[in-house]
Order: sequence, then structure tokens, then C-alpha cells
Amino acid sequence: MNYEILEWIPYNRFKNIECLNKGRFSTIYKAIWLDGHIIKWSDDERKWDRYVDYTVTLKSLKDSSNLNEEILNKV
Repeated sequence: MNYEILEWIPYNRFKNIECLNKGRFSTIYKAIWLDGHIIKWSDDERKWDRYVDYTVTLKSLKDSSNLNEEILNKV
């Protein structure tokens, strides 16, 4: 059985944050997620198994209160 999991990642769980591109409405970054994404639940250890030090892409939206549907669909 497959599950999709949404989790909030605090900013301090990223390292080596590097700006890749700045656009009109957003900035794209590359970073290493220290905890990494969830692979599966470990019944033996009673915790999530994760890919550690996982490279991710981050997107920061500028003036996000004024975004239209077209821009949000790109996100």
C-alpha cells in the first residue's frame, strides 16, 4: 500500500541553500534537506525510514497575497 505524506519542514532542516534563479514572482533555490523524505514506516524501530541529506528544490514566492491562478498552477 502506498501513502502520500505531507509534512511541514522547518527552515533550519535545510543546509547549503543556494540561489539558482530569480524571476518576477519567485526565487528558486537548491538545498540539502537534512532529514530527507520518508521512505516507509519501520515497525521494528517505531519511526520513519528516510533518505538523509536529500537534495531538494525550494521555491520562494514574492508578494504571495496577490498571486493569480495562472501563477499558482505553475507552483
